[in-house]
Amino acid sequence: MRCSSFRVVAFIALLAPAASLGSTQADGLDCFAVVAGRGTTADGSVLFAHNEDSGEHPTINHWRVPRRSHADGATIRLVRGGQLPQVRETFAYVWSQMPGFHYSDAYLNEHGVALASNACRSRITEPELEHGGIGYMLRRLVAERARTAREGIAVATALLDRFGYADSGRTLTIADPTEAWLLCICSGKHWIAARVPDDRLVVIANAYPIHEVDPDDRSRFLLSDGLIEHARKNGWYDPERDGAFNFTVAYSAPKNRLDERNFRRQWRGLSLLAAERIHEDWRLPTFVAPKEKLRPAHLMRVVRDHYEETPYDLTDGYRIGTPNGTEQRTICTSSTINSIVFQLRPSLPPAIGALAWISMRRPDGSVFLPWYAGIDDVPPFFALGDADRALETHFTQAARMRPQPPSFKVFADVCRTLEAGYGRCFPLVRATRERLEATFFDLQSTTERTALALHETDPARARAFLTAYTAGQTAVAIRAFEDLQRRLTAPPTR
Repeated sequence: MRCSSFRVVAFIALLAPAASLGSTQADGLDCFAVVAGRGTTADGSVLFAHNEDSGEHPTINHWRVPRRSHADGATIRLVRGGQLPQVRETFAYVWSQMPGFHYSDAYLNEHGVALASNACRSRITEPELEHGGIGYMLRRLVAERARTAREGIAVATALLDRFGYADSGRTLTIADPTEAWLLCICSGKHWIAARVPDDRLVVIANAYPIHEVDPDDRSRFLLSDGLIEHARKNGWYDPERDGAFNFTVAYSAPKNRLDERNFRRQWRGLSLLAAERIHEDWRLPTFVAPKEKLRPAHLMRVVRDHYEETPYDLTDGYRIGTPNGTEQRTICTSSTINSIVFQLRPSLPPAIGALAWISMRRPDGSVFLPWYAGIDDVPPFFALGDADRALETHFTQAARMRPQPPSFKVFADVCRTLEAGYGRCFPLVRATRERLEATFFDLQSTTERTALALHETDPARARAFLTAYTAGQTAVAIRAFEDLQRRLTAPPTR
């Protein structure tokens, strides 16, 4: 599994001819996220939920990449040609890989640092880039090098300052068991980072969420050099006209900022969680207090939402077709290919306290599976090949067109069947996923007490226990969904 110099060279050679490097994903193929500070949650965790929207049928692989040591003087080449020194040691992580896509992968590393992103369009059209800029490798390098979210911000911003960002823009969320940060990136070398307050939550669709900024408060905000001056120079910000600096107004592409497909999803997520009444408008608050202490199930409810019981529900309670394909851009939608709720707790060692609740394919038609950061490997048959080869071939057409891994396909089949007869199938799908998730939640405290007892004397045994538990519960869900698929496709009885 050790990455040799030959593998690195082969990786770059295969990536170089990839089509549409740096292109922004098309409208509709975007994402959605909720991030909650540890003071808002029932167990003191940082919660971070993310829907990945990258099309209806792409392949997804899941890998566990081990910790690795690297020789003195080793270097790493970026996808677009830049080069930087390799660190002596890179950390282990669980990797959700979408072959062929530049900005869709998610990570959870051994220290409980979680990363995923939302596309956001900036108004910069002539970016400053070195060696073609950085794109795909940005979050991977953070996963390999950061022990905390704040370290992750330092790693990411140093790379942005050096190379510049190759895409139009993005909000990268970096979270750990004690705090979460939002890194809003513009094309080129302009960016802003904001800490999510411990007693607040934030909802992100596909427009920058950070509004008013206090550049003097470095405990809450970090700004790239010249960020405000660049906005003033281009007429995007005038203190006398505008008052306090508003990053979203200054740097968002105006059509993106005003697009109701974006701010309506943000409004809906806030409406489901916030203590205050939220009015639907593009000028939504960035951070709000929740109406109740949050658990992973609250965020799972949000990422499954289709505007049910609102005027924007165009299916009349699933009586008219699928809610994933209406004219409304719902939170869960046809292009949602998977969903993750990261539960990151400081009260336990990261191997036990950090886990990714992963939904294979759309979360409305699937179940959230508990995968711990400390596992030695992902459950069987969720990937094809090996992680080194997956990185080398990530942008090849062959990798993108490979069949879905067998375990992943089970959940994809149910989602496809659900779409064909939503009103008829949904009650049975919902009952199955609710039964499984209730079991997983019930088992969590006992499982973690056992893992903690093992960890105190033998961390390796604790990891082996968590690996077996994760694989076992995933196998239970696979069997349940295989049975569910048979029931959904069985001929009707007279």
